[in-house]
Order: sequence, then structure tokens, then C-alpha cells
Amino acid sequence: MKQMMTLALVMAMLGLVACDQSSGGSAASSTTTSGSAAGGSIGVKECDDYIAKWTACYKDPTTRAAVEPSFKQVKEQWTTMAKDPNQKAALATACKSMVDNFPSAACK
Repeated sequence: MKQMMTLALVMAMLGLVACDQSSGGSAASSTTTSGSAAGGSIGVKECDDYIAKWTACYKDPTTRAAVEPSFKQVKEQWTTMAKDPNQKAALATACKSMVDNFPSAACK
């Protein structure tokens, strides 16, 4: 139950980030873009595919600075979940769903 709640929160947060981007919202941030913050590997192919898609999408520095802190937290949580065999399969399913439903319209 806990892992499903966690996955639901992760998916909801990513949805909000995408909605904020597509509606022109912004947030102030002093985060700098680095290779590890933007890319990186979770160790779950579906999540790594999502990270690659996200990284390719959010190229505008202003937009990236606004959404990257939230995405970094999501990736940290995914990394933790990927270490637990009981959560890894559910994580793969959730990430596959997010790849399949990625808001490509938000990419510029």
C-alpha cells in the first residue's frame, strides 16, 4: 500500500510539473544544471527512458531551472525505490506509464 501511495504521489508531482510548464508557469530557482541532475541512471530501464525523454524535452534554461528541483527529488526517490525488490517492479510499471503518457506538447 505504501509503495502504491508513493508511486501515485510521484506521478502526480510529475503531472503538476508538466502542467506548470505547459501553462507558462515558472518558479524562481538558483539550481544549476549538471549532468547528474539532468540525467543519471536509476537502474530501472523504464525510469531511465523517462529521464532521457525528460532531459531531451526540457532544454530551455528558464523552464529547466523551474522544474529541475522537483524532478531531482523524484529521481532520488526512484533510486531508493529501485533498491527494494518489492518496489522495483511497481516502479518499472509506473515509469513505463509515464513514458507512454509523456506530455510531448510541453517540449520546446
